Amino acid sequence: MPICRYCHKEIPKEDKDVCRYCGGINPIESDYKTQDITGIINKIEGEDLPVAKSRRLTVILTIVGGWLGLGFFYLGYKKQGLIAILATIIIVAGGGTGLFFLTNMNYWMYLAVLAFAIIVHIPFAIRYAKDETAKDAQGEFIR
Repeated sequence: MPICRYCHKEIPKEDKDVCRYCGGINPIESDYKTQDITGIINKIEGEDLPVAKSRRLTVILTIVGGWLGLGFFYLGYKKQGLIAILATIIIVAGGGTGLFFLTNMNYWMYLAVLAFAIIVHIPFAIRYAKDETAKDAQGEFIR
């Protein structure tokens, strides 16, 4: 806020003709400019502001690498990322091996089960794409 040149009190910009405290005429300097407060306040050492995660990158990582938990790891959800990796290993190893022996040693069954594991993560990507209230592990909204 500008300061009156006569009484040195803060006054609104709208009071440029007369100071509401002392009645001084033209209390604001003619070359007055609003100060950038970021130049006045010092940054606290070692403390960084949280950075919002990208919604687009979250969706891409979840579609492409959801079976590896990449979307979860990007958002900071380490437990969910590890669960996604373990679930993929269990599904591919168990389901792929079962189908491998049921189909007379067909190796393509492992890829079919892996494709299923990849498709399972598409609903997570859709959720991140459409949900405006989705947050990362630090509680920041995904932008």
